[in-house]
Amino acid sequence: MKKNRAFFIDRDGIIIKTINNEAPTNSDEMLINKGVRSFLKITKKLGFINIIISNQPDIALSKITEKEKNGLEKKFLNLIKDNSLPIDDIYYCHHHDKALNPKYRINCNCRKPKTGMWKISGKKWQINYKTSYTLGDRASDIKGGHKMGTKTILLDPNNFQEKYLKLHKIMPDYKIRSLNEVQTICKQ
Repeated sequence: MKKNRAFFIDRDGIIIKTINNEAPTNSDEMLINKGVRSFLKITKKLGFINIIISNQPDIALSKITEKEKNGLEKKFLNLIKDNSLPIDDIYYCHHHDKALNPKYRINCNCRKPKTGMWKISGKKWQINYKTSYTLGDRASDIKGGHKMGTKTILLDPNNFQEKYLKLHKIMPDYKIRSLNEVQTICKQ
């Protein structure tokens, strides 16, 4: 059986603009990053399955309510639809080990850099990790991608992640300053 190639993509910082390097906590603040549509269309044209895998702990840390979490997720789905973004699947981890809400304080296997979201989606979509990419804006994305055997791409135009990469003793396969650079990488 032929295995598929995927782009495992972080949501905030890649697809969605961050606010002060953090995920938006209000759906009115949720905006698509520059270059996202063309990047996703290129990966799709090249035969990749586009999968969002994203840590979303704000509900666990009581930064947002359940209603606000649902509103943010609904807004994201509307942005995908309204912008005709070719995203095939979405996986979120709402857990955090310092969660104030006990419902979300579990020792999960999905919070990046743990590999649960890669494994669940990989099984569903029959993914060949060696021919796939992980694209994120944090060291945890890169660490998880390495654990799964994907090629890794770090979008870090302001070098915010340098100290975390050193701390975790990891380096991305590629480091980019804009999403326009992805096309060159995935055509290699």
